[in-house]
Amino acid sequence: MSKDGKIGHKGGYTTDKRKRWDSIAREIGKINGSFVKVGHWNGTDKESGTSLAAIALYNEKGVTWEAAGITPPEGAGQWFIPPRPAMAQAFDNNVDKYHKRIAKGQQLIYEGKHTTKGVLTELGIEARSDYMERIVSLKKPANADATIEAKGSSNPLVDDGDMHRGVLFEVVQR
Repeated sequence: MSKDGKIGHKGGYTTDKRKRWDSIAREIGKINGSFVKVGHWNGTDKESGTSLAAIALYNEKGVTWEAAGITPPEGAGQWFIPPRPAMAQAFDNNVDKYHKRIAKGQQLIYEGKHTTKGVLTELGIEARSDYMERIVSLKKPANADATIEAKGSSNPLVDDGDMHRGVLFEVVQR
């Protein structure tokens, strides 16, 4: 038997179907409980030393003046940092595309043409890219005038690019 699982005979090679089926069955078994995570879990802001994960969370959910421990200026409203849910929006805007990719990937796994890790890696690359694009494209709520003046940009989620560059993905297989 050759390395690719083929058995020789007079007329050439025929596929060892049992070996191929065992390989496909192993891949199918890896699907259940496997997933991709996308976000920030490494890195810190150069100026403040705050983790990128914390900064992403503060921007995603928002921070009230009270939670920040700051007395708001007169007429400032509820938010010290208003919610800018780039991650949730990136997912919500693309969830149908992700479902189609997963269904197509599962079919390829069932046919023995792809691996679970390969399908999830492709999904992770795509989801990471979608999130990074949303970080750059999100414009509302706009930055306060003082923030624009301090950072020299009106883009709410882009300052020095650390948050954008810090988006990671990881395939987790069970």
